[in-house]
Amino acid sequence: MICARMLSAAGVLAIAWLGLAPVASAARPVLASEATFGKPQGKLLIHYATSGADAVPLADTDGDGTPDFVNQVATTGELGLDHFLMLGFRRPLDDGTLGGDGRIDIYLRDLNSADGNAGTDSCTGTHCIGYISAENDYAGYSYPSITEAIRSVVPHEIFHLVQNAYASTQPATWTEGSAVWAVENLFGAGNSDFERFLPSFITRSYRPFERPVAGFGDAYPYGAALWAYFLEHRFGVGAVVAAWAACEQAQFLDAANAALTPLGADIDAAWVEFTRWNLFTGARAKLGLYPDAAGWPAVPLEAPIETGGMVYVEGLSARYVPITVASRSRVTLAPPGGLRIAGWLVADGQGLADGVELEAEKATLTATIDAGTYTLVVTGLSRGSIVTAVGLTIDEPPDPPDHDGGCASGPAPRATALWLVAALAWCRRRRGNA
Repeated sequence: MICARMLSAAGVLAIAWLGLAPVASAARPVLASEATFGKPQGKLLIHYATSGADAVPLADTDGDGTPDFVNQVATTGELGLDHFLMLGFRRPLDDGTLGGDGRIDIYLRDLNSADGNAGTDSCTGTHCIGYISAENDYAGYSYPSITEAIRSVVPHEIFHLVQNAYASTQPATWTEGSAVWAVENLFGAGNSDFERFLPSFITRSYRPFERPVAGFGDAYPYGAALWAYFLEHRFGVGAVVAAWAACEQAQFLDAANAALTPLGADIDAAWVEFTRWNLFTGARAKLGLYPDAAGWPAVPLEAPIETGGMVYVEGLSARYVPITVASRSRVTLAPPGGLRIAGWLVADGQGLADGVELEAEKATLTATIDAGTYTLVVTGLSRGSIVTAVGLTIDEPPDPPDHDGGCASGPAPRATALWLVAALAWCRRRRGNA
């Protein structure tokens, strides 16, 4: 798969090509006045130009004969690759003598609209050998610093080569999302790529997670880094590593299911939990479980519903519906046949542990709540389903059943006791007469 990242005047955006089998590149990039640099015992070889359009900034403040920019690319790349291997991911496949030797090749080029991409040389099945092209100077890009730019791009593209050691044909929602997550796992607060892309995902919680990329400029799959971030914080980094290993045999959601099974979970349960964690972002963050979500955007809320209406669900997605009830009430969701959903209510000011699950009752999901203001989270679980209306009603709860099994007549407790006393006395008299 080819990955390309680009910037627009509005900020960081990205483009990706999805659903195409990897093909062999016509040729590796050719640089005028090419020079190379690699760290001693390093795994990367940096190719750069000293003149022409692809020339890198030539400042060499330490006087080691290598431009500072090139040195920083090499240092950052080695740091990223070592980190990914430490987490348990595979090393990118060896390219033999392509690029000169078996080290992983990074070509620094004037990419104009893109800031980096992962190219493919050849594939065996879905396992692919490749290389990286990255921007040669980041002139005209909106990164706050050269360090931020290199940290955002170089490890991201290296992680694409890591992915290609498993399976190169996974959807961009997983490849781009997990590459952004990998950079976040590497640098944390030392880089903001993750935070730049999050709004494109969190604010579109209604969009089916399994849907293919929408086209040029669609940043949603990059913001989908939140899915890998959730897996890490809920189940551990090993869950992400195991999911990529399972991608050799399965599409990424089924691969996640295979990774979660040994942990006592499954993809449905994880997706439901994920949609509920996502409610606790922005102003609600302090009540949730993400370690630092206060600066993130909040999920979009539907129009409030007071007595009833419709909630529209499509694929793997979530809708967040404000509900206010003046007295104890029953909330019921009625999905049409075949549509799988989950429902959960949490009162304003309460957290994940305080929510109320809507339980299955015949063909509906229902829960009874006390007076208050709530958010109803409706989670779609049917992959590939079209936009479907789910009925929502709010009414009085049914009367509880009688404790005597439904019999409305019979003596009151005190009257029954008096009757028993009288009967015993009569029996004693009968025995005495006999």
